[in-house]
Amino acid sequence: ALGGRLGATLDPTARWRVHAYFRALGSLSGDPDRPRWAGLENRFTLGRDLALRFDLARSREHGRLFNAATLSLLWYL
Repeated sequence: ALGGRLGATLDPTARWRVHAYFRALGSLSGDPDRPRWAGLENRFTLGRDLALRFDLARSREHGRLFNAATLSLLWYL
């Protein structure tokens, strides 16, 4: 498999970080499937040891589309 990933991370505010990415794979063996993924990851700092993470992702594999959304509370001990 041969692939690549492209992304960017931005801090719109001191408490908010955004990471956008795109990845793709190809095959040298002749497999016609070319999986791709795209996503947007957000982290909002709520306090010194607490953050909220919200991620959106979309992928295409074997001709099917998949969507995902995740909301997580991060507590740093």
